[in-house]
Amino acid sequence: MSTKLTPPIEKLIEQVKQATELGSSYVIEGHATKSAIWKPEKGDLLSTKALNQVVEYDPSELVVTVQAGVSIVALEALLAESGQRLSFEPPLYAGQSPENKGTVGGMIASGLAGPRRPWSGGVRDSVLGLHLISGRGEYLRFGGQVMKNVAGYDVSRLMVGAMGCLGLITQVSLKVQPLPQGVSCYSWACSTTELLDRYAGWQRSMNPISGLAHDGSRAYLRLEGGLDSCSLFASRNDLTRCTGIKNNGDFWAGLRNHSLPFFEGDLPLWRLSVPPLTDLASVLESHSVSYLMDWAGAQYWVRAEQTDFLRQLVTQHGGSFCSYSCTNESDLNVAGSARGSVALGDMNGSILLIHQRLKSAYDPNGVFNVGALHESF
Repeated sequence: MSTKLTPPIEKLIEQVKQATELGSSYVIEGHATKSAIWKPEKGDLLSTKALNQVVEYDPSELVVTVQAGVSIVALEALLAESGQRLSFEPPLYAGQSPENKGTVGGMIASGLAGPRRPWSGGVRDSVLGLHLISGRGEYLRFGGQVMKNVAGYDVSRLMVGAMGCLGLITQVSLKVQPLPQGVSCYSWACSTTELLDRYAGWQRSMNPISGLAHDGSRAYLRLEGGLDSCSLFASRNDLTRCTGIKNNGDFWAGLRNHSLPFFEGDLPLWRLSVPPLTDLASVLESHSVSYLMDWAGAQYWVRAEQTDFLRQLVTQHGGSFCSYSCTNESDLNVAGSARGSVALGDMNGSILLIHQRLKSAYDPNGVFNVGALHESF
């Protein structure tokens, strides 16, 4: 690939340098579909919309390189033409217009992944390399376009989930995977405990599971892979009689994009992240708390007012939490769980110190997304 910087990138670098000289800051924005998830405290808008090019795509190599302003919808359409996909199912949030459902830059910065994440890996696992404008206006390149390209600290993956606080991502290389031959979805009535017990047995051997969820009353299972492997697994586990709900496949799209009725409730929405196969259901039910389990018990979406209770619950199970709560009417134009400000779980001690040092190394003057990840930076 050419190392010559394009005019849009040169312009962004100049803007960052000016901000450094003036002591001002920027809020990075693509489609603004995640602007209600993290709320920088201050700054002028720095748009990535001009970074909208597919740099390189060779389906035979299972790698695609795109600029940060490319839409996730457009990227997925491009991959689908060659029978490929992103493995981690990034959520698509409805923005100001129907076609704007998130950009690649926001996808990397947020690090959000869908129901397939425990079986196919998260956003970080797919990042091979990226280009970045630091808070000093430096144009930095990390990683590459092949798997074995990292010597030392993997800065590319460090940017996943950093909320744009460490710099402006301009380009990213991602590994992709082939589309499965078959997809089968099943649903049946049972308790969350029963579902997790059954899944523990399924884990003892190879299986085509790519989604396991529970909404408090029903289990949802998705199989992806070869036609024979999906059919064989279903018949061996007596799943062929377990549909019971029409358009069960729509459930997985709704869970991925947070468009299920559960995400439209009035109570504060919380995301609990805990070790896999953790059964929080009985505790939540005993407190009359509504929940939606995902990731085979590693992720719970919860509707509740009880902040202290949830904090104590995840601490007991060695997990973490964050809250998604709608704060004002202007946030209502963004769908699903992206409709409010996020209060991240506790960040203190050595973890906070590491984050502060990283911020100091890549954005010492506080140019990017101040306060988006933590109030101290």
